[in-house]
Amino acid sequence: MNTEKTILIVDDDPSFSRTLADILEVEGFLVTTVTQGIKALAWVEEKTTDVAIVDLKLNDLPGLDVIAGIIKRSPKTKCIVLTGFASQTSYKNALDLGVISYIEKPYNVEELLSTIRKAT
Repeated sequence: MNTEKTILIVDDDPSFSRTLADILEVEGFLVTTVTQGIKALAWVEEKTTDVAIVDLKLNDLPGLDVIAGIIKRSPKTKCIVLTGFASQTSYKNALDLGVISYIEKPYNVEELLSTIRKAT
């Protein structure tokens, strides 16, 4: 089991985040969800997380800015983009920041789980 592995979900849709968190918790991960980028940045300043799953479109900050902030504050945290607003530009920018994966919604659960397992 992966009980010691932690995941931070950053998505402005609480029901989406809860569903994803439920899936990940069943797989043995410890999951925290936040709906704002600023809360994600505060979280990684206070706690360590193995993986951050970040939507590109948030209500307060651009997702790429959140990812850059997470990487700056917590360089060991692996970041995954999970978005319904994919574009070639954001894909390239995300890779340039150092994300380990860029996944479009609707997502394949097994693909996401495989990516997380590789990251942890």
